[in-house]
Amino acid sequence: MSSSQSSLPAKELSDFDRKELRSVYKLVRRRPAALMPRLILAGLLINTHRHDLARRHVDKALKHPEIDWASAVLLGNALFKLGDFNRSRSVLMSCLENGQMDFESLMNLAAVSQRAGKEQLATRCMRSAGWLRPLGKPPKVDSGKPNLLVLRSLGGNRLGIKKPGQRPHYSYKFKVGHFSTELMLAGADANLYSGSAAGGNLNTIDELPEITLVLNTIACADSMAPALEEIDSFLVERGLTSVVNPPSKVLLSSRDANSERLGDIPNVVFPRTLRLHRGSEPSKEFAAKLRAQDLDLPLILRQSNTHTGRSVKLLTTEAELLEYLDATPPGTDLYAIEYIDCKRDQPYYRKIRCFFIDGKFYPVACLSHDTWQIHSGDRYQVMDKVEATRNQEQAYLENPERFLGESVFTALHRIAKEIDLDFFGIDFAPDDQGRAVVFEANAAMRHNYDHAVTFPYTRPHLDRVSEAMQNMIRTRLVG
Repeated sequence: MSSSQSSLPAKELSDFDRKELRSVYKLVRRRPAALMPRLILAGLLINTHRHDLARRHVDKALKHPEIDWASAVLLGNALFKLGDFNRSRSVLMSCLENGQMDFESLMNLAAVSQRAGKEQLATRCMRSAGWLRPLGKPPKVDSGKPNLLVLRSLGGNRLGIKKPGQRPHYSYKFKVGHFSTELMLAGADANLYSGSAAGGNLNTIDELPEITLVLNTIACADSMAPALEEIDSFLVERGLTSVVNPPSKVLLSSRDANSERLGDIPNVVFPRTLRLHRGSEPSKEFAAKLRAQDLDLPLILRQSNTHTGRSVKLLTTEAELLEYLDATPPGTDLYAIEYIDCKRDQPYYRKIRCFFIDGKFYPVACLSHDTWQIHSGDRYQVMDKVEATRNQEQAYLENPERFLGESVFTALHRIAKEIDLDFFGIDFAPDDQGRAVVFEANAAMRHNYDHAVTFPYTRPHLDRVSEAMQNMIRTRLVG
């Protein structure tokens, strides 16, 4: 058991929880050899943070000489939730081979398979889950509440595993192409439905309740274009028009499309960006193709379907370029991006982030680092040691317009008008001519409190982002 689990406090039980636990405990004591009641009890204990007790019952179930398939599914899911991923995968694989799987077990198996590097199996499990259950429904529908439909994709994206936190157990999470709804939907007083696009499966939904609001969580036009097109068609066919982040608008936010449409905005510099297909041609031939497009070194290359810098490389010499291309699999789409040095005479490189939520500007972060590529985790390289960088970030968070200057602040709002999404972010840095050099602008940006303990001055501003997200959903739900 992980330390994160053992340190979780036991949840204060409601009267309903106590009654249910007592009832199942009695059944287990009466029938100690029965697997199903024991595993149901383990699930209840997990959901109330009683992981040590749950583990005892799971261990007893593992030693049972005869495990039926219905119990095996519960066992595999319980092992996943407790963080025992290897045994979870083994049990769930047996269930898969015998055709005994439900939506949750398929998604859990996809997550542990992804963790084990079995990407094809993970993709197959996700697609199967989408076809098995294209529409997830709330356990109980309250006729007095509005209906909220959350849309996502189960086609070709990656799953990760989220540690216990707001949820009392490990759970799968979407790693590519989506934004998280956990904070956005907190407090949403609605019947929550979930639609999972998996290549035409949404058309199999026979009955759809009257939907008050649709939340499209697919955020990346570069990696998720087919899913966005599928969901756009679904919304049109079903006549659903009240949509947060309409997929037709998300589709326009790819890196190359942004390069074309944002670069003409006054005081905006968007590096020239081309999407090129890397075929089977020799690396030198592809390098010549880049030069023919007037893309000279230094140059940034990245695979088109990646985020968080996994495939990003700044190439300054011909040898580096050829080495990168040699390591790139044939059939990959690459972005070739003009490199603009925003550091100039500043002591550090900077990446500033803002969100636009329901048309309003929210400052998020002003990161400083001694290398050109910056991520939020890089705070612990420079910012936790250099007070001036923290003071700079506080100045931005407290008064972004004064910090950035009128021309940059106005340029960001012009970008927001062009992007026209209900929620998205911009990563940028001001240059010495009063312009915003934009690195990316899309909805595929995380909102989180990962660094609020070390950098406590960020918390009030992160709270404002959370509040703005939740207010947007609440306001749209009441019409």
